[in-house]
Amino acid sequence: MIKMSQKVGCFEQPMDEIVRLLLRLEALLDTYKRHTRKLTEFSSGEALSTLVRLLNVTDRSDLKNKLIAQVMQQVTGLMALKKSPHIDTTKLDSLIESIEADLLLLREVRQSFGSELRHNQLLNTVRGQLALPAGLLAVDTPQYALWLQQPEAERKAALDAWISEFLLLERVSVRFLSLLREGAERVSCEAVRGHYEKPLDATQPCHLVRIELKNMPGLYPTISVGMHRVVVSFYRVDALSQGGSQRCYETVPFDMYLGRL
Repeated sequence: MIKMSQKVGCFEQPMDEIVRLLLRLEALLDTYKRHTRKLTEFSSGEALSTLVRLLNVTDRSDLKNKLIAQVMQQVTGLMALKKSPHIDTTKLDSLIESIEADLLLLREVRQSFGSELRHNQLLNTVRGQLALPAGLLAVDTPQYALWLQQPEAERKAALDAWISEFLLLERVSVRFLSLLREGAERVSCEAVRGHYEKPLDATQPCHLVRIELKNMPGLYPTISVGMHRVVVSFYRVDALSQGGSQRCYETVPFDMYLGRL
């Protein structure tokens, strides 16, 4: 979390499919945790809906292997840091040991994450309702309405059991994204007439681009990244309630962080 006196806007752009998926997973898990801090009937329903969205995001057979490949690449980068005289090798070794322990657990996963939950009748009913135009409503789903009426302790026990299916995936993805962000290269930039381009080294692929704007309300970037360059264009929103925006042709100072493994 950024702690500054200045107003900071932060925008992230994933550079590959697996990082995009992990960012979605991160957002859904954050949402789930917010709704389970105090389990009212409303927050229980929102937590259940978020859990089903987690199932949808992770419902792919290649997720485990793609994640293992990225984490192994990250470990290789961490191993290379041992050569630096400024690195606390004890902490680094402990970190690598933790990552490798989770890699062993990942390799033991035989099915997709949350596979047991995909046979749960209530969750499948909720999944079907979420796909409808009106979404999930208790008035349309008696089984869901009955679950909401159970004592808080029973709803909490059920949610705790269901979310446990994702604990390993959460631990691995949180650490992966944290290391990617913490090790990102910071570049101070200036978008002339709202446009900026930077060449990239194709031999060092970038996996995540983050743009930070300080005291620039009403501006947001669009980020386009290829193997050889990153392009940032800024847009101004005059009224957020209306959602309209137009190209910004002012000079915009910003910080860009390039996350590499």
